[in-house]
Amino acid sequence: MGNCGCLKRNDKEFDDFDDKPIKQAPPAVQENTEQQKTTIQLSSHSVPQRQKIKETVNLRKSHTIEGEKKLNDYTLKQVLGQGTFGKVRLAEKNLQNYAIKILNKSRLKKQREYYTDLNGVVKIKNAFQNVAKEIAIMKKLRHPNIIRLYEIIDSPNSNKMYMVMEYAQNGQLIEWNEDLGQFILTHQDFKLTEEKLRIICRDIIKGLYQMHELGIVHRDLKPQNILFDQKFRAKICDFGVSQIINGDTEYFGTNGTYLFMAPECFQNGLFDRKAADIWALGISIYSFAFLTVPFLAVEIQDIMDLIEQNEIQYPNCRNEFKTFLQKCLNKDPSRRATIKELARDPWLNEGQQIRLQDEIDQKLMMIEVDETEIQEAYSLATFILIKNWVAKLKHQ
Repeated sequence: MGNCGCLKRNDKEFDDFDDKPIKQAPPAVQENTEQQKTTIQLSSHSVPQRQKIKETVNLRKSHTIEGEKKLNDYTLKQVLGQGTFGKVRLAEKNLQNYAIKILNKSRLKKQREYYTDLNGVVKIKNAFQNVAKEIAIMKKLRHPNIIRLYEIIDSPNSNKMYMVMEYAQNGQLIEWNEDLGQFILTHQDFKLTEEKLRIICRDIIKGLYQMHELGIVHRDLKPQNILFDQKFRAKICDFGVSQIINGDTEYFGTNGTYLFMAPECFQNGLFDRKAADIWALGISIYSFAFLTVPFLAVEIQDIMDLIEQNEIQYPNCRNEFKTFLQKCLNKDPSRRATIKELARDPWLNEGQQIRLQDEIDQKLMMIEVDETEIQEAYSLATFILIKNWVAKLKHQ
């Protein structure tokens, strides 16, 4: 089953430091940092906030006195994970830890995939375009339950691109064991009680609600894409197949992981991608609770048939929890619960001081302005003032 990400592309490992310059480099782009420019209260859901995502084209490689590799000001530590076109390494800067995704640009550009647009026309795109889309999506997202992007390091003279992201210390909570044919807990001292499962579920829903309110669908929600910080707060990650839907919710195609896909994804037609995310949420919570998936097979067609035709079996659990899962896992997407309907569910709010519905409705947050931004605002104001003076002189 391969880490329950079965039937996806095989991972490829490559060296992430000994980089060869590319032969034809595109024109250099000036280093830029996106700045927040407002002190008023904005909705954290309906109004996308400008993020402080640093974009760096200068790339310096060196070593510490102890012989550790350095990338600009980041000291590279151990490998945290391996992906299709890159790896993720722990890094340290100013006593703070980060996760750096290291991508091979030439391999990304060589990997092509076919897809069908909304008009039924078959088109081709490369994997590098997916990375660019992932970066654009992460720039829109700022939420405690979503992994944050801090910096992009992309030198025109390097074949590697580096995404500096938030580090979730406790990583995955469960991982697939091929020999046992089920999930196992990655932290033996962590007891996944019903109360903790409820908190995890609330965390994921809050992050997913933020995404959906901004018109973003994840399309590959699963336990491997839910990371946990030092306090075991759940954070959604990996937006490689996510999409910005710009108001329309219908699409067709099978991107993501088959075991977590909704039945409508296999029916060769249009479907509501937000509703498909809700199904994946339900399968993910099912996996956390029972350490397995409801539909398990080796062949793709068998998995698709099981998801479309078989009823879900629920191991011994409370009726309240079963009812919650059934709201997520209704095979009819038009009858599947929305996020706001889930937020009112009795099981999800049991024993909580604040209802999840009320929590996600509290959208307003203050946007901080730092000293650099104030100086930039002052310079701009001075420029405008001088421009007005010049205009007045011309008319005298």
